[in-house]
Amino acid sequence: MNRKHANLKVRCKGFTLIELLVVIAIIAVLASLLLPAFSHGKFQAKNTTCKNNLRQIGVATQTYASSYSSYPPLLTFVDNSALPLEWDQVLEKEMAPERNISPFYSDPVSSGFYSRSRVHPSFTCPFLVPIWPLDPQRNPLGDAGSRYGYNRWGVGGTTYANTQRNLGLGGVGVLESHSQTDTEVVSPSDMIAFGDPFSRSLNPNRDKLHQWADWRPTPNVQVRDSFPGFLEKSKAGAKNHRLKFNNVFCDGHVEPEDFNKPFVASDTYLRRWNIDNQPHRDAFDNAFY
Repeated sequence: MNRKHANLKVRCKGFTLIELLVVIAIIAVLASLLLPAFSHGKFQAKNTTCKNNLRQIGVATQTYASSYSSYPPLLTFVDNSALPLEWDQVLEKEMAPERNISPFYSDPVSSGFYSRSRVHPSFTCPFLVPIWPLDPQRNPLGDAGSRYGYNRWGVGGTTYANTQRNLGLGGVGVLESHSQTDTEVVSPSDMIAFGDPFSRSLNPNRDKLHQWADWRPTPNVQVRDSFPGFLEKSKAGAKNHRLKFNNVFCDGHVEPEDFNKPFVASDTYLRRWNIDNQPHRDAFDNAFY
């Protein structure tokens, strides 16, 4: 008799199926309530890193402009050689001269640009999805395609710069080392310098997509998928950023831009891409990428 009572007590200590289902349901409800908070916290942490990166680039750019009376060129050549440094490497050399920064070098077999040092994390947004594979056998340019964008051209683009004038901060011509002087920027607090490289375009299929390290607003141009997965990775990067992108201006302050809103190429928006703080609608309307 005592043995039966003992067995009954042991069996009563377990949970019934209903009780287990209730506990699981409660855990699921709590998890559904907590996950958005965790997701929001993770986004805020990355977004803070993005803004801090841009502030650091802004300070480095101001220091460079003070030292050389000009803004960083897109490319500059090492000791008058044929080995170019890109704009991020130019700034990195000023920020941390002790780092080992190697320029592009030419592969004697292919007679083309072969490699360069890795892009420092300060020059890449944590939300960006690398648009090229990091495999050196498949991608000779490393991770250079995942940097922040540099407002080199202004609204006009390379063709307008070569035939009229360069409205952005960079040099004239594709491989020129000359860049705009610090005195040519009329309104530093209203002139975009660097930012998340997602374009604004009147073409809805192009708007919000990740471009190259030179970026600007564009009119209704065709989308060019120049390598596999470009559009998919661009959309993934934009989604990760929740369409809340960041720009740093020539005076060093950072402003977010809400890409959830439809793009309107107003004069107020266009003028902040140009050194003379004028919209240059003729350059924008005729620009192409």
